[in-house]
Amino acid sequence: MINAVARGFRWREMLESGTHATITDLARAERIDHSYVGRVMRVTLSAPGIVEAILAGRQEETLILGTLMRPLPAEWKHQEATFDILRKGAGTSSTRSVT
Repeated sequence: MINAVARGFRWREMLESGTHATITDLARAERIDHSYVGRVMRVTLSAPGIVEAILAGRQEETLILGTLMRPLPAEWKHQEATFDILRKGAGTSSTRSVT
């Protein structure tokens, strides 16, 4: 899951900087399907608390990449409530490997 988050932010930066003009151009350069690029980039729209929890390995065990690649509520507080991401993991150092 950490790799997908990193990829999504890297791809977003490539689009924002003009390295690639479109998701289709980016996907072609990366040699992957453009719909996958779009879905992974959706992770970059996640609430900062969700991204931080994933990078720290303290996301809920039930949170999987496929879930984050689906449309999420626009408001970050609703995203966090949907996943209950911060309730259990805040301040802990436990790691979970969920992909």
